[in-house]
Amino acid sequence: MFPMPHNKVALLVLAGAVALGAAGVWAAAEAEVSLDSIPEPARTALQEIHDRQGQVARRFMREREAGELKVGPITRVTKDKEDGVDTYQGEWQVGEMDHSATVTDAGGTIEVQTELPAARVPAAVSAAIAAKFGKAPDASYSLINTFTWDVEVTAAGKTHFVTVLPTGKIQDDELAPDNGK
Repeated sequence: MFPMPHNKVALLVLAGAVALGAAGVWAAAEAEVSLDSIPEPARTALQEIHDRQGQVARRFMREREAGELKVGPITRVTKDKEDGVDTYQGEWQVGEMDHSATVTDAGGTIEVQTELPAARVPAAVSAAIAAKFGKAPDASYSLINTFTWDVEVTAAGKTHFVTVLPTGKIQDDELAPDNGK
């Protein structure tokens, strides 16, 4: 058995190794990849979302401002894992606004995000932030659309309301209030 000081050193070395290992796993979780290298369903989904977001932004801006809005290409793609499923996030700009979308390897949409200037944020959102924090000139706003599937299932004579994420993870499972009646 080691004298006490060696045990403490060994414990510190072991703790440091564990921490470095955990940091390495965390850092390796997200990796930048090329758009061409991702599975075809994911690439197609990202491109379709990119194209739709550009069209929506052009219509929105034309109604309010003169001039064309430049829709940039997908400039960055990262690979990650959510609920054991490979996911891909693409990033691009429409005018001065940052856009991103996250999809599964099978092409299911998880989330679409748009950063908006304060002038484009609904008054109720701005008012809520001002009421809580005062005037916040450094606030940044993102509109996030998260996608889930709500499924009504009857199994073994009972009706369930189930929420499923695009990754396949069941997020919620509630029995219907009128079960058995």
